[in-house]
Amino acid sequence: MLANFRITSALGAALIASAMVNVLVMTGPLYLLNVYDKVFASGAIETLLALSLIAACAYGALLRAEDLRIRILHSAPPIGGRLAALPSAPQLLDLPFLPLFLGVLWVIHPVIALTALGLGLFDFLFAWRRPLAPTRQAAVMRGLHQIGQSAVIGVGAALALQGTLSMGALFAAALLAGKLYAPLEALAAVLRGPEAAQPFAGNHLICEGYAPGPHPPLNFSIPGGEALAIIGASGSGKTRLLQHLIARGPGVTLPLPTAPQPALAALPQALPPSSLPGGRARLLAIEQIFATGARSILLDLPENDLDSYAIDRLCDLIGEACDRGASLIIATHHNRLISLCNHVLLLDAQPLRAAS
Repeated sequence: MLANFRITSALGAALIASAMVNVLVMTGPLYLLNVYDKVFASGAIETLLALSLIAACAYGALLRAEDLRIRILHSAPPIGGRLAALPSAPQLLDLPFLPLFLGVLWVIHPVIALTALGLGLFDFLFAWRRPLAPTRQAAVMRGLHQIGQSAVIGVGAALALQGTLSMGALFAAALLAGKLYAPLEALAAVLRGPEAAQPFAGNHLICEGYAPGPHPPLNFSIPGGEALAIIGASGSGKTRLLQHLIARGPGVTLPLPTAPQPALAALPQALPPSSLPGGRARLLAIEQIFATGARSILLDLPENDLDSYAIDRLCDLIGEACDRGASLIIATHHNRLISLCNHVLLLDAQPLRAAS
C-alpha cells in the first residue's frame, strides 16, 4: 500500500513538473512572435529589452522545472527501476500536454494546426513501424523532423502571403510544431516494444575461482539477458576483474561466438586519443561496442565524460542488449546504470561480497 502511494505521489509530482515544463517551453515561440510582430513594427529597443528579460527568467524556470522532473522520477525506487530507467521517460510525461500545443497552433491558424497534426501522425506511424535498421531509422527520423518544420513554414508562408498570418506567428508555429514529435515517438517506442531479436540460447558468462590478491576466490555466472554491476571505491579491483575476463584468465568461460556475433566486446576505461571531444568520443566507442552484437559485453566506467543525453543513449543500448540475450558486466559508479542491472557485485577492502 505504501509502495503504491509512493508511486502515485511521484507520478503526480512528475506530471505537475511536466505541466510547468510544457508551459514554459513556449517561451521561445512567444518570444519570437513578439519580436517579429511588436519590436520590428515599433522599433522600440525598450520593448526588446523587456521581452528579453522576461524570456531569460522563463528559460531559467524551464531549466529548473526540467531538473525537478528528473529528480522526481528518480526519487521513488519503484519508479527509478522502471519509468525513470527509460530514456524516453520525460517525453512520455509530455504526452498529456500535446493538446495544449495543438490548441495554441489552432489559435494561430487552423490550417497550421491540421498540418502539424498530420505530420506528427506520420512521424508516429513511421516510428511505430520501424521499417529500417536502427542507424538508418534514426537518420530518417531526423530528416522527417526537418521536412516537417519546412512544411509548416511553407504552409505558413502561403497563409502570410494571403494576409491571414503574421511573420512572427509563422515562425512561432514552426517551433511549436516541432514539439509534437518527441512525445509521439516515445509512445511509438513503448507500444512497439524492443526490436525483435533471437536471444542467445544458453548464453552464460562464467567466472570461477578468480582470486584477486588477498580476497577469497570469486565465483559468479551471468545468464543471457541479464547485467551485473560491479561497484566499489577506486582501486578496489573493478578494472582488474574486467581485464581478467577480457584476457579469459583461469576460470573464465565465455559463450561460443556465432557468426556474425563475436563472443566478447569490451569498452576500456581509457580510450585511444581522438579528435572528438571526450564525451562524444566515448559515446561513439560505446555505440561501436554494442553494434558488434557480441554475446558478452564488458564496460569499464562507461559513464565517464558523458552528459545526461549520452547517459540516456547508453541506458537505451544496455536495455536493447539485454533484450537480445547478451550478458553484460558494467563497472560503474553511476546510480542509474546500477539500477538497470539485475545483480550487484561490491568490491572493497574487505572480502568480496555479491548481492542480487
